Amino acid sequence: MNISKQEIIQKFEELISNDLTHEDIVAWALEKQKAEDIGILNYIPLSEKDIIWNAVVYLACVDLKVNSYEYLHSIENFLEEKEKLKI
Repeated sequence: MNISKQEIIQKFEELISNDLTHEDIVAWALEKQKAEDIGILNYIPLSEKDIIWNAVVYLACVDLKVNSYEYLHSIENFLEEKEKLKI
């Protein structure tokens, strides 16, 4: 299974623009984490592996809520993380 920096950028954009739900993003990220756990995740480019992996870990938690109707992370948080990761 492949994962690319471009795919990470796309997932952040889909999250920020509400094209995908928080839960959809988490499901995608968990699929990538499972692939990594069994050693079948290929990073494209490999030189960006740390950035890509850190983004996957972050995206796997974007559905956390502070109460039944409010997410812990805001759009501003997503933009900040995207900038922090330099993507």
